[in-house]
Amino acid sequence: MNKKKFIDILFWADINPLKRGSFEDFICGLATECNKRNININFLFGSKISKAVEKVFHDNQVSYILLPDHDISSVFALAKILKKNKPKMIHFHFIGPGSPLVPIALLLGVKRIIMTDHTSRLVNNVTT
Repeated sequence: MNKKKFIDILFWADINPLKRGSFEDFICGLATECNKRNININFLFGSKISKAVEKVFHDNQVSYILLPDHDISSVFALAKILKKNKPKMIHFHFIGPGSPLVPIALLLGVKRIIMTDHTSRLVNNVTT
């Protein structure tokens, strides 16, 4: 769908396909702005997206791929995407620090990785 040759930003998020909230509004706005500014952004999602988000992507010529974080085949799929497209940056959302996707991206030469961890909990220090 997107005719640009290289991916500038690869954006990975595991979102709830039945929900349309602030995060979904954010990615719709991001897709629209990137299209206006001729920034090639591609999205990777851990699950299906809502029809409303899918329509915004279609209207803005933004591509997306389903790539669940918890599936081992995702590691190989991400490696293939990185080798083929060589994104300038990856922004991971909703994955924990133990996800294998982050070190794979580093090993395959991605220079800029942003990780927004919405899932981890703070560890309480217990003193005795």
